[in-house]
Amino acid sequence: MMFATTPKSVIELDLMKRLKSYFDGNASWKETVLSDEEKIKCGYLYTALEKLISISFLPILNRTNSQEMKFFTMHDENHGLKVAHLMWNLIAPSRRQMLTPPEIALMTASAFFHDLGMALSENDRAARLDSNSDLWDRLSPQEQNNMEILRQNIGDINLSETDRRIAQEKLLVAEEALLCLDTRERHGLTERYTELINELQRLHLLNEASLPDIKTSLTFDGVSFLNKLIDICVSHNQPASVLVEHEEHNPGVLRFSEMYPVGCANVDLQLVAAALRLADIMDFDRERTPAVLFHYLLPETLSILESRSVFEWSKHLAISNWEVGDYCTVYRGHCSSHIVHHGIIQFCSDIQSEILFTRQTFESMHRPWPFALPDKVEAKLVENGYSYAPYNFQLDQNRIYQLLMGKGIYSKPIVAIRELIQNAVDACLLQDSYMELHDKYYKRGNAGKIIIRYEEGTKDHPLPRLTVLDKGVGMDKYVLEKWFLNVGSSYYSSNEFNAHRTQLRKHNIDFAPVSEFGIGFLSTFLLSERVEVETAMWDSPRGDHVKRNLQIDGPTRLIRYLETKNEGHGRFKGTRITMVLSKGNQVNENLPPRWDQIKDYLEEVCLQLPYRLEVEYIRSDGRVTNEHIDPISMKVILPYFLEEQSIRINVDDQTSGLKGQIAIFNPRLAEKLQKQILQGKPEILVKNREEEFYHNLGDGQKSIMIRAGFKIGQAIGLPGTLDGPAARAILSLPWESMKTLRYPIPNLSRESVNEDKYFKEQVIRIWLSYIIENSEQFDKNFIKQLIIKDNTTPFSDGFIKSYWLEKYNAFEMYSFSKIILCEEKFATEDMIEKWEQRIGDPLPFKQGLVTDYVCYFIIRLILPHICEVLVGEENTKLLPPAQDWKRILKNNKQFITKPKRWGLFAAFENEINDYFYYKVAFSSSYFNTNYRERLEGFTEEDITELYKMIENIDFAIKYGRKIDLSKFQETLLSRANKLIGDLACGSKKDGKWRIGDLLR
Repeated sequence: MMFATTPKSVIELDLMKRLKSYFDGNASWKETVLSDEEKIKCGYLYTALEKLISISFLPILNRTNSQEMKFFTMHDENHGLKVAHLMWNLIAPSRRQMLTPPEIALMTASAFFHDLGMALSENDRAARLDSNSDLWDRLSPQEQNNMEILRQNIGDINLSETDRRIAQEKLLVAEEALLCLDTRERHGLTERYTELINELQRLHLLNEASLPDIKTSLTFDGVSFLNKLIDICVSHNQPASVLVEHEEHNPGVLRFSEMYPVGCANVDLQLVAAALRLADIMDFDRERTPAVLFHYLLPETLSILESRSVFEWSKHLAISNWEVGDYCTVYRGHCSSHIVHHGIIQFCSDIQSEILFTRQTFESMHRPWPFALPDKVEAKLVENGYSYAPYNFQLDQNRIYQLLMGKGIYSKPIVAIRELIQNAVDACLLQDSYMELHDKYYKRGNAGKIIIRYEEGTKDHPLPRLTVLDKGVGMDKYVLEKWFLNVGSSYYSSNEFNAHRTQLRKHNIDFAPVSEFGIGFLSTFLLSERVEVETAMWDSPRGDHVKRNLQIDGPTRLIRYLETKNEGHGRFKGTRITMVLSKGNQVNENLPPRWDQIKDYLEEVCLQLPYRLEVEYIRSDGRVTNEHIDPISMKVILPYFLEEQSIRINVDDQTSGLKGQIAIFNPRLAEKLQKQILQGKPEILVKNREEEFYHNLGDGQKSIMIRAGFKIGQAIGLPGTLDGPAARAILSLPWESMKTLRYPIPNLSRESVNEDKYFKEQVIRIWLSYIIENSEQFDKNFIKQLIIKDNTTPFSDGFIKSYWLEKYNAFEMYSFSKIILCEEKFATEDMIEKWEQRIGDPLPFKQGLVTDYVCYFIIRLILPHICEVLVGEENTKLLPPAQDWKRILKNNKQFITKPKRWGLFAAFENEINDYFYYKVAFSSSYFNTNYRERLEGFTEEDITELYKMIENIDFAIKYGRKIDLSKFQETLLSRANKLIGDLACGSKKDGKWRIGDLLR
């Protein structure tokens, strides 16, 4: 069956014709003839509906959307007409004759209203792209930083016009893509539909004579069905399972009732909602590209220009016609792109899945299928210029499972227990959120929700068993099939969960799940060859409370499945997972882990869970030990002799969201105190205690980073000195302050987070800010020796831009870091004081020797703003500072964003004035400023290239390596030699050489 051509206007739609026939008295939805009063009511509805769609809906639909949006889908008048046309044709003819006036009105209105939120006015666009809009909350801190860099590049006058234009184009594409994503997700929300209704109502009140009232227009026999229109439109963006959901605030009532009364007629809301979702997805032709094709047409690897070329998708896509047969719906056409061809096939598969899922909702309610629509969907395309074969790389399923369960991801098998507990925590949090949403008096407790049971082997069951039982939300058949058995698919990353969170936040309830990847359950096979799952849902929206048991003997084997009744007050609710332990012992992996190993691991990893862990140990003789694991204190544990010597920083950081504590101590003093304690003790005890001391002083298990209550690794970014670690910390990663409102994404093994550089910077900022602002609490030499513990500093190029330091002025930074200038053999405090007063000789400055020190990097940021350097035979010296150097520094809070550096040229002392290039000890090197004017005709780029070349040559000569010069380098050296003369390069310590010697 091929459908007739889509009508060109609202009144030509078959749905509207049917409604008009009621008004004319030519038809009836009942078995009896309509009364005159009923005809008049149908006439009012027909007139109001036509005006509402033609005058109010269509102008909005035809607005210009996001620039990205318009390239891949059409949400305009034509789409509305097609959806309404398809609704009529997809419904079985016998059911069409029984369509009631409000059913017709809901179908027709929803065809145009469901995508009304996709249309954006200029004001809408401007509001969403405004810097204060929540649109930007979608971006991670890194993504926001990338966008900010593009904005800065656009306004950077130092960049070329081409680079600024490229930055502007990239920013535009990024903004439009983000707006596109935002619009697609927001358009189907209740809030967006409410915005539109309020706007239409506002416009009506401004011009009542011309613009219809949406509230009265969507009324039949005095009863409004506007709220049902909104709910039906919201459902089209949700899974088909919503068709059998119960109302949120009235669990005993179906959300989409079969017999919803509207005046003198009833509405089959399930039918209307199903008709909308099916017609919407089946509107697929050359004028409308589905989102799945957008995915195939815009792979991430394409450049901007390549991406723009595939926007011409209509050159490739040509669905000529389609028809609905008795057994299959077929889309036919021509195609000249293998990518588009594959996308069409994938989309046909999506349509088929949607039909099947929708049919299942009717079957679950024991209702007949009301659509003249077969289950199967396929594409038959003529290939132009290629032969279609769905070739791509295939994954070896067994090998993938081995990788997911092996040491390539997890460092030790026992982590499987953590994965199960994480799932249990999420299930309990989700159930608690449901209870809080529906019962304002509900108080969540933390005890008795999660139980860990270890049973030793017995005669009947030789292998030990570990059970993780949670009284969380549980799983019904739909959840089991869609997520639990679908490896790599997580409910907590689904649209369904996101919709639930949206509802939670409306009621000031929220939580962030621990789960991310949907692969954690596979880790159970690191410890077990058999895993048993028992589960049932507390309150399934599909009314499915059956208890299900799964016996799983490995990830690739057929699962034994059993369903049992689960009724009454004491019915099972939640999930119980039992592993028959057969391997994974920490000493011998071929043996099962012991209880003491498991308990130690639980205490090490489960640190700040929202629920108490109830642990049961059942010995082989039947004796039972019951214990529990409560959240630990967020206080750093230190050796007792360091308690009075340490400074504790309580962390509740508003910027990063980090919470916890950092304890700072002087490792040199700690070592001294340890030796005093051990003085006079036996040598073997001293040796053992010293080893224990150094182990305990370092991070090890003592400095902890926590994510969602679980230890995820060591705290990062902590201070140290060359003597060892200078801090210990316990820090909890946030979710509330993250733009995604999720915990930072971990690596697959959950031993670190992907954004560890960001959090490292935040940790550095927290403790370093404290030390800067409370420097009087710390020994000066300790401050002088501070380094970042992992030998990376927050100021090194290409690592972290510490813009936060600019909350202090440059004078404050100088005052804090000038201790680094003080060296016993070079510069004393008295010499520094005289230098500051511009009295006496230049101040010796050891460049390069202390590059790991925090103070060194800070002082290098500050000094070039107030003084120049003088190159001496053994060291570099600082010439007297500017006359008003204090004022200069106090007025400077842009020493990082607008850095100033010493140039390549510097003044040389008399004894080395015959050098053109001099390498001072500890890596600093300069050109002699006396010869700068001789380099006539050299550009800045030439001079920089010359400097790099001479520096490399000097290094090669020092270490006896071969020197290879390109023609360009020889020419540059020759030019320099002619202009400056055959001057010396190198240093008196490592040897002198001349440029002319290389050219001979």
